[in-house]
Amino acid sequence: MMLEVRMCTFEMNEQRRLGAVVGDRIYDANLARAAYLAAKKIATDPYLLANAEVPSEMVAFIQGGDGSLLVVRTALAYLEEQGQDTGPSGEKIRYALGEVKLRTPIPHPGKLVCMGRIYQGHLEASGLENLGEPVYFIKPNVCIVGPDEPVLLPKVYPARTTFGTELTLIVGKRMKNTPPAEVYDHIWGYTILNDVTLRGKPRTKNKMFNTSGPTGPWIVPKDQIKDPQNLRLQFRLNGKTIQDGNTNLMMWDIPTCVAEIAKYMTLEPGDVIATGDLGATELLSPGDVMECEVEGIGVLRNPVELEG
Repeated sequence: MMLEVRMCTFEMNEQRRLGAVVGDRIYDANLARAAYLAAKKIATDPYLLANAEVPSEMVAFIQGGDGSLLVVRTALAYLEEQGQDTGPSGEKIRYALGEVKLRTPIPHPGKLVCMGRIYQGHLEASGLENLGEPVYFIKPNVCIVGPDEPVLLPKVYPARTTFGTELTLIVGKRMKNTPPAEVYDHIWGYTILNDVTLRGKPRTKNKMFNTSGPTGPWIVPKDQIKDPQNLRLQFRLNGKTIQDGNTNLMMWDIPTCVAEIAKYMTLEPGDVIATGDLGATELLSPGDVMECEVEGIGVLRNPVELEG
């Protein structure tokens, strides 16, 4: 049976590492592989081989394709069975989730592409028109923060700020002019993005301010999501459910949306594509707590603060 894992970036002792979450435990993926290699006596230098097989940075790991994921799953299945939580030199390789700080899975993607006007509810809530085709825009990397990191409302424009839970794709293979029927072959996994937006401002400002793209808490490999076109999306503001819908409400399906992007730009491994939200009917204020939940992935939580 395939071991289900969620791949993440975590921080321990001021170092960022590639993590693999199993249940409520998180493994240092690179050191877990080294522990497996040592236990199986596969390599005279298990650290050297583990470094080659399991890079400690997410994009490099994704570039390794199915092979990188397989060696991590194999190692973790063995360590879970043995109850082993130390590496070849006795170092700790497994933590409780609360012991470490999760960071955004891909801190500096080559591209963060966001789809817009994908749900009818979003059009109605925002007063936008249907343009008859999928549209998209780019968020710069300064927008990205991780789970539990604050979203900072710009002090020059703290009012009329909204939000949105978005199923988010992680590209696994290079795409250009990729037909819709082949899109899923090029996707590595799924995460969550919260598209924080200043309503009433031009797009060059309203979508692109610092911290306006919380992303995480981890990436779920695509083989663990049976049908990405049938996932429940929820958004809670201070515990109150504001959005509740499903990806089956998209006016254009995921392959059509991604293929539209790939007509115009090359998508590379580690690029991030957010697929739109259901529409926001309330506004954010400093002190609020946002929770974005996508079925099969988890919950992305972020507090709201006013920029200092």
